[in-house]
Amino acid sequence: TGVDVIPASYSDRDTTQWRMKTDCSLSRGGLELVTPILENEEDLETLKKVINVLDANGRVNSSCGIHVHTDCRNTKTHQVRKLMKYIGKYELAMNKLVSKSRRGHSRWCNDNWKSYRNSEGSSPTQLFIRLNSKTKRQLLNTIQDSRYAKWNFQNYMNHGSVENRMHQGSLNAEKIANWVLLNQAMVNCAFDERGTRVLRTETFEDYTVDRMLKELVNRGYLTMSQKSYFMCRAEDLA
Repeated sequence: TGVDVIPASYSDRDTTQWRMKTDCSLSRGGLELVTPILENEEDLETLKKVINVLDANGRVNSSCGIHVHTDCRNTKTHQVRKLMKYIGKYELAMNKLVSKSRRGHSRWCNDNWKSYRNSEGSSPTQLFIRLNSKTKRQLLNTIQDSRYAKWNFQNYMNHGSVENRMHQGSLNAEKIANWVLLNQAMVNCAFDERGTRVLRTETFEDYTVDRMLKELVNRGYLTMSQKSYFMCRAEDLA
């Protein structure tokens, strides 16, 4: 591909180079591909070329996952709150877009709001009310008690990024590229000036994949063809 990919240690934090790193969570001596920060469509095309080489020479198993970091530097408290609301509103819908092994409780990526949903009297409206009263520090302590949540905010304070860990491992370039774009769409939609809203009469189950994708299309963050792709994915994974 003409891309230089260098070997690196697990603790290496360089964001400017393509790296292959060891990772103790991977079985059988597996490696993790870490990209530099992807800035544009050209970088995404480069990622697809690299993935195609890995697909021809490697494989994934159930210990593998796709982690997408989204740059959220210089965001305000209300934007962090809106992203957490969005995750809470559509967490069940997002689970329909990943394999069954990555839904609900998974060793490396637990639902952020599952324990809240299981509590008595919980509803999207009550969750939003709960989040409205919290400072940024309180918000970051609320959404998880571990870095092994589907949306990991531990890097937010130190590096200004949010990590989505929920997708199963893959060497399918189209699947990975679409997942990256969906992550960006979800974060952008959450940060939209209009924010995300819920109705008092509705439950978490009412906020489906179709409704999530329609919202992303209506606000201009996904195309209709991308929506069709993910609706097919949900059907395939059902």
